Amino acid sequence: MAHVSIPAFAKIVERSPEYIRRLMSTGVIPKGCIKRVGKRWHVDPVRAKKAMQKNLSPQHRKKTKTKTQKYPGIDKEVSYSQARSLNEQFKVAQARIQLGITMDKYILKSKVKDEIFSASRLCRDSLLSIPDRIAPLVAAENDPHRCKNILDKEITATIEDFLKMLNAVHR
Repeated sequence: MAHVSIPAFAKIVERSPEYIRRLMSTGVIPKGCIKRVGKRWHVDPVRAKKAMQKNLSPQHRKKTKTKTQKYPGIDKEVSYSQARSLNEQFKVAQARIQLGITMDKYILKSKVKDEIFSASRLCRDSLLSIPDRIAPLVAAENDPHRCKNILDKEITATIEDFLKMLNAVHR
């Protein structure tokens, strides 16, 4: 069949001439199917139809490769859309944690660590000061049983103070 004008070919394939021109410019209809006649372009309808069927059918389209990237903590490669999804899930988890912290549902590890350290330091200092505090009391006593009671009383008071400080950290 002889070459026909673009509007005539558009009528044959029931498309607009603009669509046919776009297919020509993108290479769906290859240059081998096109011929310039004067100022106008003409199309070989048989070859152009075959080219359109080949290049426009889904089985012949080139599949685009998705870029994948390895992320720490994830064993498999992740595409861009999966990475965005993981990022949004991470943001939601962070927001939940922040909400829990503001509602006093969660406490910060560093805050607990600091408070336990200071409570432990006070307990240690108190235990180390027991001998200096009760040495005169024990020296004045002759009864070993009374000496033991004085020591027990001081040590028990120090430990109870330490437990009160730990309970304050817990709340």
